[in-house]
Amino acid sequence: MTDTGNDERLRTPPQDRFGYAENHFNLKSAAAVLRKEHSGEHHHKQITLYKHGATTVALFHFRANASLPEHQAKGTVIIQCIDGAIGIQAEDEHHTLHAGEMLTLAPGVKHDIVAQKESDVLVTIHLENGA
Repeated sequence: MTDTGNDERLRTPPQDRFGYAENHFNLKSAAAVLRKEHSGEHHHKQITLYKHGATTVALFHFRANASLPEHQAKGTVIIQCIDGAIGIQAEDEHHTLHAGEMLTLAPGVKHDIVAQKESDVLVTIHLENGA
């Protein structure tokens, strides 16, 4: 988020978003809000919905043909397609996920994501040993 010089925030501060023992998320509503925000360099947007210890849950919105370049995590990655369709190149395998489908990746697996059409994706990362 960019500092606009006023007290209005587009998002709730992280300490307020992550400070509860129980959290209920409406993913469709969160995705609708995310769609209204400015896209980044690769035409995707994201918000961290939850972070505690070694676990992070983030919601992504991709425009059609938008991408997340190849990268890897030091923990288990769970990718859930909430709406739309995405392609994932994970090492030597190509996977296509449609709404309602999920892919898990072991720690260290290099992967990228390309939206085949406008898509909402939930990504959970659990870092090994809190790394």
